[in-house]
Amino acid sequence: MNETQTTVLIIDDDDAFRKLLEIRLRRILGQPAITQCNSLAAARKTLDGLRGKEVERFDLVLLDQHLTDGTGVDLLREGWFTDLAVLSVSSDPSPEVPGATIGAGATYFLSKVQVTEPLFEPLVRGSIERNRLQRELQRARLEMAVIDSVKTLVNT
Repeated sequence: MNETQTTVLIIDDDDAFRKLLEIRLRRILGQPAITQCNSLAAARKTLDGLRGKEVERFDLVLLDQHLTDGTGVDLLREGWFTDLAVLSVSSDPSPEVPGATIGAGATYFLSKVQVTEPLFEPLVRGSIERNRLQRELQRARLEMAVIDSVKTLVNT
């Protein structure tokens, strides 16, 4: 991918599925730094610990929709991932789940079965690239705002 290490956050309460994700991600990405949370409470604690610190943001978030202490939609609505492409996953076959998930802010929805299919790799790579480009765009906007401020100060 890139010379920087890819960072991944997996939020899922199924130990076997988290292990499967880890294996698939390592096959796709090499040696990503993977943070795993098995509940919403653990995810909130992890994310809250990152606030206000100079910690590299996650390149990829994989979020289960049915956890022991709530739903992934709950976490999405809290605004933790507003500038990130989030891959939402679920084994729930209900047609309402993908719509609710996307409506709450996830970028993509996958059935857990699709993680083993060929589509998963380009979706992972595309999501990571989208997140990196989004960060570059935010940095460029900030730099432009600074330049505009300096221009204004010089003119006055």
